[in-house]
Amino acid sequence: MRKSGIFVALKKLNIIYDDDHLVVIDKPAGLLVIPDRKGAPSVKEYLNDLFPGIYTVHRIDRDTSGLVIFAKHAEAHRSLSLQFESHSVIKKYQAFVRGRLPEKSLVIDKPIGKHPRKANVMIIDSRGKAAHSVCTVIEIFKHASFAEIEISTGRTHQIRVHLQFAEYPLLVDSVYGNKEAFYLSEIKHNYKAKEIETPIIQRLTLHANFLQIIHPDSGKEISFVCELPADLQLLLKMLKSMMR
Repeated sequence: MRKSGIFVALKKLNIIYDDDHLVVIDKPAGLLVIPDRKGAPSVKEYLNDLFPGIYTVHRIDRDTSGLVIFAKHAEAHRSLSLQFESHSVIKKYQAFVRGRLPEKSLVIDKPIGKHPRKANVMIIDSRGKAAHSVCTVIEIFKHASFAEIEISTGRTHQIRVHLQFAEYPLLVDSVYGNKEAFYLSEIKHNYKAKEIETPIIQRLTLHANFLQIIHPDSGKEISFVCELPADLQLLLKMLKSMMR
């Protein structure tokens, strides 16, 4: 295994669940689930050293943190993959979005397809694949909201595209929200940094916090939860402090 800085950090990778059939990890933001063409480090490479022949079941974006499931053998991979393909897996995310969400649930039913000119960018497209998201408010702040988003489909960048369409983009999203970072000066009146201002957070403000599946061996429902990572907890604390 390569001893890059990321791989050294992965020694502390949080394994949420591990048995003879599957392993569930809490992926840190900034790390790929599987290797890309450029050979960037990935969670799968790390897990393959621990569990040779590990199978990828699903993915989340590099800059999204949270739960990812891997299968340990072909039968488990087949069972779990079919569950994701049939949309029977319950998937919930926590997100920090720009603007004050309506207090009732926001339901977004809009098909998603590839952008005709931009690679790796998705758009709302009537000819695209069906996509369903339900956004429920957890807490509303002065200029932002903290919400839970449940998706019954799993289209590429689904939550990001749907939130952009609803005009509540992620607080930080350079592709769908034109924001590469979030700063204290954006929420604190008359704030002036002494030097160059350091951002509060500089990655997608999205965390995959809940998954419920049917266990491929026992046939019973099993669910996994992981709390907000430290960077998003800090963001939440800062937003709360501005309400006082």
